[in-house]
Amino acid sequence: MDFEKFATIVKNSDDEKVWEIIKTLYLQNYTYKLLTSLFQKIYNDFTIQDIISVLQYYDIKKCSAGDKCKSFNGAFQSRKSFANNSNYPDGLNPTCRECKSYYSVYKRANQKKKNRIDYFRSLKTVEEREDYIYDLYVNQNYTIRDIKSITLFTFEYVSDLIINKFGIQRCLNGHNCVNPNGPLLDINNFGRDNYRSTGFSTICKACVQKKCKSDNSKLSHKKSLEKFATFDIFAAKVNFADYVRRDPDNSDLMQVQCYNHKCNKWFNPTVAQVQYRYAALIGRGRSVSTACNFYCSQNCKNACPVFGVKARELISVNTNDKEYQRIQSEVRKFKINIEGEPDCCEICGIIANVSDLILHHKYPVAIDHILEADLDNLIWVCIDCHKKAHQKDGCGYYELTEMRSAC
Repeated sequence: MDFEKFATIVKNSDDEKVWEIIKTLYLQNYTYKLLTSLFQKIYNDFTIQDIISVLQYYDIKKCSAGDKCKSFNGAFQSRKSFANNSNYPDGLNPTCRECKSYYSVYKRANQKKKNRIDYFRSLKTVEEREDYIYDLYVNQNYTIRDIKSITLFTFEYVSDLIINKFGIQRCLNGHNCVNPNGPLLDINNFGRDNYRSTGFSTICKACVQKKCKSDNSKLSHKKSLEKFATFDIFAAKVNFADYVRRDPDNSDLMQVQCYNHKCNKWFNPTVAQVQYRYAALIGRGRSVSTACNFYCSQNCKNACPVFGVKARELISVNTNDKEYQRIQSEVRKFKINIEGEPDCCEICGIIANVSDLILHHKYPVAIDHILEADLDNLIWVCIDCHKKAHQKDGCGYYELTEMRSAC
C-alpha cells in the first residue's frame, strides 16, 4: 500500500467515507491493532476504541479461528454471535459462539457423533443441511436435542424446522404409541399446546384419548371402592377378626361394629374399608403394621383410646422417654420386671448374663407393632442365635426395614 496516497485519500474524505475504508480494510483481515497503528499516523488522537466504534456501527466482527471458523456464515459475523467478555477491548470473546460450542461438544463426543458433526459441517448449502437433519430425525431416530448437539443450531431452530417445515413430530410415547402409524406422525395428529415452544403437544391425540379412557377407568374403580360392601363377597374376609352381620334393612349388604368400645354401633363399611382391613389382617400391601380397624365415623376413630397409640405407650411400666430412648429398652425392662432376669439363651441354652442376651421377637414387630410388648412373642437369645434368626426368609434385616418404611 502506498501510505502517502492512502493518507491523502483519508484526509480528503468525510467521516462516512473514512468509516467505509476502515470496514473494507477490516474485511481484508486487518486487525484492530494494525488499523489503529495505520490511522494513528494520520490522526494523532486516533485510538483502538475508534476502530471498535466503527465496526460496532456496521455490526461485524471476525472470529479468531479465521478460515477454520465453524460458522456457516464464515469468519465475519454479527457481533451478536460472540459472547461478552470484559477482558477484551471490544468487550467480546475473540472466538464466535459456534466455534466455542463446536469444540466443547466435539471434545466430549464419541467417534460416531464426531463423524456426524464433521459431515454436517462439510455440507455447503442450506438444502443439504436440512435434508441431513430430516434424515437424522426420520431414519436415524435422533431426538431434537441430539440433532441440536450435532448441528449446533438452537433447539428452537431445529424444532421449528422439523415441525413447521417438515410437518412431522415423534410421539413422546415412542414404541408405546397407540397410533397405528406412530410414533413418527404428521403434525396434524398432535393437539395445540401454547405452553410449549413448538406450539404442539408432545403426545399424539390417539395416546391422549387412551389416557383419558384409562383415567375414566381409574375413576370408575375409585367409585366402586366407595360403594358399600356386600355380605356374600366380603364378609368371609374379615369375620374371623371382626363382628359381621347382614344389614337388617338390606340383606345383600354387610355390617360391622365400630371398633370404638364406647360406640360399638353397627354400620355399613365401604369396599375400600374392608379391603384395607383385610390387607392389615394378613400383613400385606400398604396396610403393613397398621390395624385399619372399622370406625363408623372420623369422630369415633379420633376418640378411640387405642387409635394412633404406639405399642410402647401400652406398656404398663413406670418409664419415660428420657430414661429409655428406644422401645427395645422399655420392652426389656418390662419383661425383666414381670419374669425376672434370664441366665441363658432360650434357643441354644448357652449360659450368659442378661447384658449379653438380646430380646428377640418371634413374630416380626414390623408386621404388627402391637406384638412389641407381648410376652409370648419375646424370647432371650444370644448374639449367634439372633443372627441366624434374621437370616431366615422374610426375617432379614433389609426385609423388615422395608416393611417399617411402608408404615
